[in-house]
Amino acid sequence: MGVLPLILLPVAVGALMWLALRGVRAALGYGPPLLAVARNVVDEGSRKRVATFVFVSSIVFIAVVAWGLDPRDPLLFRIRNLLTYGIGGVVTLGMIMTMVLGCGSVASEFEEKQIYSALTKPVGRTPFLIGKWLGVLLLDGVLLFGAGIHLYAWVELQVRTCEDESEVARARAQVLSPYLDIPSNDATDPETRRRFEEYLPEYATRNSRRREVLGAEAFLDFAWSRFLDERRRISPDQGRTYCFENVRPGPAALHLCARMYPPPLGDQIEVIVQIGDSLAAVDKAKEELELLGVGKTTVIALEEGSEPRSVFVRIQFRDKESESPIDFTELHALEVVQPATNFANNLARTLLIYLVKFGFVAAMAVFAASFLSFPVATLTVALITIVASASDYLITSSMEPGGTLYKDSRGRLTQSGHSHGGSHSHSHSHEQPATDPIDAVLDSIERFGLVIAQALRKYGEVTPTTSLVDGRVVTVAVVGQSILWIGLVWTGSVGVVALVVFRRRELARVQV
Repeated sequence: MGVLPLILLPVAVGALMWLALRGVRAALGYGPPLLAVARNVVDEGSRKRVATFVFVSSIVFIAVVAWGLDPRDPLLFRIRNLLTYGIGGVVTLGMIMTMVLGCGSVASEFEEKQIYSALTKPVGRTPFLIGKWLGVLLLDGVLLFGAGIHLYAWVELQVRTCEDESEVARARAQVLSPYLDIPSNDATDPETRRRFEEYLPEYATRNSRRREVLGAEAFLDFAWSRFLDERRRISPDQGRTYCFENVRPGPAALHLCARMYPPPLGDQIEVIVQIGDSLAAVDKAKEELELLGVGKTTVIALEEGSEPRSVFVRIQFRDKESESPIDFTELHALEVVQPATNFANNLARTLLIYLVKFGFVAAMAVFAASFLSFPVATLTVALITIVASASDYLITSSMEPGGTLYKDSRGRLTQSGHSHGGSHSHSHSHEQPATDPIDAVLDSIERFGLVIAQALRKYGEVTPTTSLVDGRVVTVAVVGQSILWIGLVWTGSVGVVALVVFRRRELARVQV
């Protein structure tokens, strides 16, 4: 790859972003006052060089990432690195621009006393705030538009300049031809549910402490998750049968990614696989020996069907001398996959979800700036965004032993290891040491953060970049859920609260 693409491609993308920005400004030049406010935000972003800096930085960042890829690495590895770091950098820059412009455009109106003249014009309070939010969101849209074209162009350039056809075929199969994954039906199978009901009383007895802390409903979900994990482990000299429902007509493949602790010699696991369209067919199916690399995905092609069907797979681990079971508990370790869309559509859906997330952050920024100063509003929105992004990890880790959600005031352990408080106290227990004020403050902050994480968990659960890089379809359902929860429910709720706060503040300060 020569120097010419490194120069021409960023210049072409920059020109497209400039044209897109001009088009946005032209479209906002006609219409109600709301659009005039949005245009002022777009102009402010250009005038203060915030948007210009972010746009140029995103172009340079993607170009540097693409130029830094080692041509000796496999094509698949290069494409995945380009998408991971490219989208990550652009989203980070976009979040910074959203928070700075969202908070700054409203806070500056108060700090520079421009709010008084603005509201004496035929601009209502509602159009004023919505216009501020819309202007920031349109700048985010221009940023993601340019980033999408830039990333797609570099991916295509990497593919077209690769001379190894096998690497190109592998990249197209695993990233550039996104597939729909079909998990086994363990979670919906009535027989699995019946076995779980038999298993639950014993598990609840062994984990009474956790049940008391989490509550009945949360503990039931926790126990169900652990039970399904056990279903995806196969002990030595044992076998399990898994069913995959609603496999569509056309090509399909079985993906197996096994793990074992400790790993076997040679990092390979020998299993027998039988595949059929019913349990009876599986019993009669030919036994195929498969060598599974530990932590590596093995692909087994399935016969094409002419109509929707179920696929039954029996996996037998016949190593009687093994000390450990084989493990398929990790996400996507055991599934049937089918091609579903193309890379351009998948990339567009990924960026659309990030645009929805930007809209939520912009709403929080406008809201915070309606009653806080610019630095405080920006810091507040940044902290909430970070907690929301890491919400899934924070909640999961806090439920483990030692985590905040696992503890309660009656069950904390002293240094001697005895339990305190309630009916569980013992006469030989030591007195509970006085709580350190600093620890109490930190504990309160942690619990407040977990409240935010639980409220915004969907924000952290939706990670379209992971699906894009792994070659999985970012489904219309995921996009729809993001628009519904993050775009309509959360953004709308924050917007309503912002309007109420802003209206009350203006009534107190401005006589119109």
